[in-house]
Amino acid sequence: MKKRDLLTKIFISLTSIIVLNACGLDTFNINERSRATIEGATALDQLVNNFGFDEFVAMDITTNETLANQGVERHQIDSVTVTSIVLSIPEESDGQDFNFIESLAFFADADDLERVKVAEIVDVPDDVSSLELNVTEAELADYAAKESMDIITEVNGRLPSETTIVDADVGLRIDVDISGVISGS
Repeated sequence: MKKRDLLTKIFISLTSIIVLNACGLDTFNINERSRATIEGATALDQLVNNFGFDEFVAMDITTNETLANQGVERHQIDSVTVTSIVLSIPEESDGQDFNFIESLAFFADADDLERVKVAEIVDVPDDVSSLELNVTEAELADYAAKESMDIITEVNGRLPSETTIVDADVGLRIDVDISGVISGS
């Protein structure tokens, strides 16, 4: 291959990467959803301390359909931040609300890393069936680089008087190394 051809090929590759980055193709917004069932209070009426969103325990964001379709691998992730967490009680749970919760926080946890708060709501309003938590914009790339990242809830409150279903919708912004995706490395 001639030197000129090699330089042209390198120039085209670099130009492609710059254009793709400028178009925002290296950033993906994805949503992860989960549902938890919180059993109603028993005669002992214990305090609620965890929602138990099982799908968020050992979450591997690289299995998300959007990222998998783009061929994104764990080592190509440069940045991960939570953009939103919304909890809601589905319509089929007529009349139920979040009055049983006083405050709530979500944390990311992974092997060999300190637990980090990703979202919280300190004072839950009365009579609401949807909660939008305040996100901390904590950087989670190191957590996503692990085989799995756990999302843990800490709740202050009491068990609801009847069994309650809670849906969680978590928005994530993922920034990837687009040159690795293009070259397949």
